[in-house]
Amino acid sequence: MTIGETEFELFTEGEWAWPATAADDSKIITAMKRGAGAVLTARSARGTQTKDAFSLLGFTAAIEDAEKRCSN
Repeated sequence: MTIGETEFELFTEGEWAWPATAADDSKIITAMKRGAGAVLTARSARGTQTKDAFSLLGFTAAIEDAEKRCSN
C-alpha cells in the first residue's frame, strides 16, 4: 500500500490484508490521517497485478468516531 510517498507492506490471507506488527498498523493509521489517498497493489494467485486507489477524505473523522464508540 502506498500513501503519499510512503510504502507499506501488507500480508494477505484470502481476501484479507494486514500489517506485520501493531507498530506498523499505527504508522499506517497516522499516514492515512495525513494523506489524501491510498493505492493498494496486489498480485493474484494467477499472477495478475491489480491496483486500486482509495480516497482518504473523511478517514480521520471516521476512525475517531470508531475509537469513541469502541472505548465504552
